[in-house]
Amino acid sequence: MKQIVILLLIFSFLTPCSSQEKHIFTSLDSAFKNPESVFKLFLRNKSLKCLPDSIDSFHNLTELNLIDNNLDSLPESIGNLKKLKRLYLSNNPINTLPYSIGKLNNLIWLFLNQTKLVALPKSIGNLTELRILLLNNSQLETIPESIGNLSKLQVLELPNTKIETLPKSIGKLGDLQTLSLYETKLTRLPKSLGKLSKLKTLSLQSTLLSENELESIKLALPKCNVHD
Repeated sequence: MKQIVILLLIFSFLTPCSSQEKHIFTSLDSAFKNPESVFKLFLRNKSLKCLPDSIDSFHNLTELNLIDNNLDSLPESIGNLKKLKRLYLSNNPINTLPYSIGKLNNLIWLFLNQTKLVALPKSIGNLTELRILLLNNSQLETIPESIGNLSKLQVLELPNTKIETLPKSIGKLGDLQTLSLYETKLTRLPKSLGKLSKLKTLSLQSTLLSENELESIKLALPKCNVHD
């Protein structure tokens, strides 16, 4: 059921607009020849090791797909892509995000699955339009308190990471519907989690949570489908 909810959320944004199809580019060379015409830049599996600082030349860019490359960092200039809505960075050895990521005020999707990220910058809390944040199978150890500012977040995926605790501010994610925490090192959950009245699915399989902790969260979230 969790996967169905996520797929429906993603599908609702995936239907291409015919007027923008001609603005889709699949190489940096061709994109830089006419940067103002670039709305979507699909660079999946291009063996990229870095992005040029001039990536911010694409003032109209709304979607940037960098999945399956060899990127270990991003330039600070990426924060200047003010119209960017979807950023896909999965399957890259990225170990840090620039603080400027927080300047992407229109970002609604951020995919960071299978990266080497250990932590998120505090500026992640400035992405107040964000709906989906995926960090599956990353090296993540901590979540900043600022995540509580993501009031429109609907899906937060953190399975198979190294996190041991969640910040109390997670209870401020009033629109959150799906929270995946399975196969983590969690030993306790903040009581504020019980404030997530819209939460439909909470995945807690293969954690270090005690039976008492699991029962407490089930009582606190009676309308939520808790998987343990």
